[in-house]
Amino acid sequence: MGVDMDMNIMEQYKKAINFTGDLSKGQKIIMNNIVSFGQDKGVTVETIKKVTDISRQAASVHLQRLMKRNFVFRKKDRIYKYIANEDRLNELLREYLIAEKLKK
Repeated sequence: MGVDMDMNIMEQYKKAINFTGDLSKGQKIIMNNIVSFGQDKGVTVETIKKVTDISRQAASVHLQRLMKRNFVFRKKDRIYKYIANEDRLNELLREYLIAEKLKK
């Protein structure tokens, strides 16, 4: 995945994130933002703070919990940048697609 990530898969990931009961409201907001920015460079806490109504402290707490549950990881590039774990995104997507299929 990258900034030029296929829009279809990005939208599917977002739907899956919003569908799941595994994430809190704040975690869903953060995950959606990370997916929106793409996987190439990651997203900083400051960027998340600027594009959401979540405070820096709340964003940090949510990110710590997401890291603990292996939904995101961080890398240091002068500052910490957060990247979604694609395996976990795919798990959420499978769950969502199964649920959608069962609705029919």
